Amino acid sequence: MRSIKEQGSLTMDFYRVKKHLIKRLETELSPQHYYHGSYHTIDVINAVEEIAANENIKGDDLVILKTAALFHDAGFLHQHACNETIACEISRATLGNFGYDNRQIEIICRIIMATALPHNPKNILEDIICDADLDYIGTDEATYVKHSERLRCELAEFGLSMDAREWLEMQIMFLESHKFFTKTNQQRREPVKQTILKHLKQKMKELN
Repeated sequence: MRSIKEQGSLTMDFYRVKKHLIKRLETELSPQHYYHGSYHTIDVINAVEEIAANENIKGDDLVILKTAALFHDAGFLHQHACNETIACEISRATLGNFGYDNRQIEIICRIIMATALPHNPKNILEDIICDADLDYIGTDEATYVKHSERLRCELAEFGLSMDAREWLEMQIMFLESHKFFTKTNQQRREPVKQTILKHLKQKMKELN
């Protein structure tokens, strides 16, 4: 069974560490991070809460999961590539000051590492964060386009500039290979994602 059940004392001070890290993201992140900004971190935390509620994740597991969502992109404070490893280093250096013990921190780091592409989650908490991290691709088309364009601009800033056709090809390839892992997002996000994919393919035909 792909699940985690950890026992703890609920001494983890998520709200205080959230305030601390969001402030860092807002003040220290390069303005080149059009997509991976503090707003994205907040979006992922919100998506984690929604999915977790439907997947019956509660107590310490939920706090651990929300904390992983909070820190999952913290590595962008220092570098763009392989940021998940740096996010874990920041987690280990920070969370002990907010009531998290070493066991909890290591679980959080494993959840963070699950967000590295290509996704290969090993348990329900990792399933949830992977789905939450890309929740926007199955929300609605306007939201998808907004976030997609932010990501395109950010990639260009970091040396991966693409013209309209190349970007369209990349989006199609990604959506075709992507999968949602939780029953929640398979039900509520997959149908919209398929509609968006269909529209992207139609745009590609129009370019040919």
